[in-house]
Parts: sequence; C-alpha cells; structure tokens
Amino acid sequence: MPLDRLSELDQTRLEFWAELKSYLERHNSSIKLREPVTKHRMNTVSNTLGRKGFTLIAFANRRDVRIGVGVYIEGQDADDYFRRLEQQRPVIERALSWDRNKQTLCWVRGDNEDEDAQARRVVLRWHGVDFFKRGEWPVQHRWLREKLEEFRNVFKPRIAGL
Repeated sequence: MPLDRLSELDQTRLEFWAELKSYLERHNSSIKLREPVTKHRMNTVSNTLGRKGFTLIAFANRRDVRIGVGVYIEGQDADDYFRRLEQQRPVIERALSWDRNKQTLCWVRGDNEDEDAQARRVVLRWHGVDFFKRGEWPVQHRWLREKLEEFRNVFKPRIAGL
C-alpha cells in the first residue's frame, strides 16, 4: 500500500518501528529487526533465539496503550516447548527485571491477537505507554532495546537446552 494511503495508526506504527530499528543500529545492539511493518508486532531476524519456531518480538498496542517485548513460540512443538520453559519459570522470572507497578510478565497459551491459536508466548508489557506520543519515543526505544537484549540473554540458552 502506498505510504500516502496509510491510516494515521499504520503510518505512526511504521515510523515507530523504523526509528526503533535505527535506534538499535545506532547503539550497536546485537538485536536485528526485520524491515518495519504496519502491524502491532515487530519481529527480530529469524536466528536471534537460535532455534526454529522461536521469535523475539517487540509490540506496540494503541488500543490497550502499552508496548512490550516477548518470545513467540509457534509450530507443532510449541506447547511442549512452552511447558518446558514454564517449568523454569521461577528461575527465568528472577533473571528478568521489570517494574512490577507498571509492567506485567505474562505466560500466554494461545493468541487472541493473531490467527494462530496454537502459538505460545512469554511477554513483558509496559502499561500506560502510548507510542503515539513521539516525544516519548527515546525512552520507549531505550526500554525496548534493553528488554529485547535481556530477553535474548535469558531465553536463548534455555531454548538451546530444550
């Protein structure tokens, strides 16, 4: 779709992801994003977590006014992998940091936001954050970078051991 035909939401989301991608590159992050899209979820490149079926994601949700990061697990073994990671939940949650007053860590079976009901995910949501507020993008992008890197560092070795 031509850029001049995008809705304000899609245009803002596209610019938000493009700026996040640029931010990661400027800060020499090892996290590499795919090309920006107009969807609520932005995926990292396929080998970020080292195993097929696992994707490190960032998301920006206008309706629920939140941004976040997560590990998206899909494929025929998603339920088994999710269950095995969930067995490590206390250790994983101690290894991750978040502001429990403003952010929630969720272990989700199924996916109401996408068509794939078999998908599993572990997501950290920062509530009350509106990506439409461009003046807050530097803080939002810094948080996303820190959490994407933290999720990769915490989950990648555990995923390799599955």
